[in-house]
Amino acid sequence: MKILITGPNGFVGKHLVQELTEHDLILANRELIGDISKYSQWSELLRGVDVVVHLAARVHIMQDHASDPLSEFRKINVEGTKKLAKACVEAGVKKLIYLSSIKVNGEGKDSDYTDDDPPAPEDDYGVSKLEAEQALRKISDQSDLAVLIIRPPLIYGDGVRGNYATLERVVKKGLPLPFKGFRAKRSLLDYQKLVQLNSSNLHSTGEKFKVCLLADKNPLTTPELVHKIASDNQVKARLFYFPPILLKLMLTIVGKKSIYQRLNTRLTCKSAK
Repeated sequence: MKILITGPNGFVGKHLVQELTEHDLILANRELIGDISKYSQWSELLRGVDVVVHLAARVHIMQDHASDPLSEFRKINVEGTKKLAKACVEAGVKKLIYLSSIKVNGEGKDSDYTDDDPPAPEDDYGVSKLEAEQALRKISDQSDLAVLIIRPPLIYGDGVRGNYATLERVVKKGLPLPFKGFRAKRSLLDYQKLVQLNSSNLHSTGEKFKVCLLADKNPLTTPELVHKIASDNQVKARLFYFPPILLKLMLTIVGKKSIYQRLNTRLTCKSAK
């Protein structure tokens, strides 16, 4: 098959490229297309393409210094996606696989999120991902383009960056962490499962427009995750108890409440699809 991948230099993209070596790949990286929200030469790149895997995005940023973060997210995640999808229709591409986010569903629900839960994003990143999904649904409904949308939670594995990588570095250094009292479970996703799902769905038929959640079977608390990271790296997990409510208050005072939410707020999901 001829497959175009956006964001091929990202964490997921690099592994997906390695998985799909038997196919004819077009790697739409920044060096080739520049700013995806401004790129207008898709017709040339999409000639003869069967499937597009759209991974490129403005990702969630813990310390976002943009004056209007939602506008910046929309430029890449919404407008860039719409331009690409419309170009796919014009070029006769059969299918587009879009990497969205569990942030579309929301955060802090007392039960598992499912495929059919109504969207309830709580931050600008989640809003932009939902708007991109809505745009893709409209384009798919008005054309022959099949769309598969995948909403993963935090993805981990070799070469991961971001929050997981930060936690991993701290655990490897043997630094004591005040998370022993954390009880909230959170879903995670092994990057290999995401890569395999993308690969297996290149040929699949079925629902023309499908949204599915994807996560490891068993969610983990932060202490459980720390112990697993420590075990994998053959170091000792150093956890101590500090009242979670006090830690939440302290982080809130210094403007870091989001850190607490990512460590001790429930976010679990299950997919029937």
